[in-house]
Amino acid sequence: MFSAALAWSGSWRICVDRLPDGTVQATGGAGHDDAGVVRLDPGRSWTTPVFAGLRTGGGFGAASRAWHAWQLAHVVPGADRLSPVLYDARGPGGSGAAGPGGLVRRAADIGVELFVVDGCLPAT
Repeated sequence: MFSAALAWSGSWRICVDRLPDGTVQATGGAGHDDAGVVRLDPGRSWTTPVFAGLRTGGGFGAASRAWHAWQLAHVVPGADRLSPVLYDARGPGGSGAAGPGGLVRRAADIGVELFVVDGCLPAT
C-alpha cells in the first residue's frame, strides 16, 4: 500500500499518474490555481510544504500506525508530554458573568490552564 500527505492547509493538488512505461508517478504540492502562485523577488526564496509518502505491506492499519509514528517524530515532537488544558474563545459575547472575564474565570474553575482569545471577543 502506498499513501501520501501534504503538510499544507491552503490550495493544493496531489496527482497520481500511470506513465506510458507502466510506472506510477505521484506528485503533490501547494496551489493549483492563482491562489497558489508564489512570486519571488530576485534573491528571495520560498520553502515548499512537505509532501511525504510511505509504502507498507501491512494494509491500512500499518499505514495508519506509520503515519502516526512519523507525525510524532517529525510534526509534533514532544507530543508524549502533557500539554496545558486549552480553551479557545471563538467569539462568545455577552457581559457580566457571561462576558470574556467571566468566561476566563469559569474556564479556570474547571481546570483550563491556557485561554486563547482570537480577537473576536467584544469589549466589556
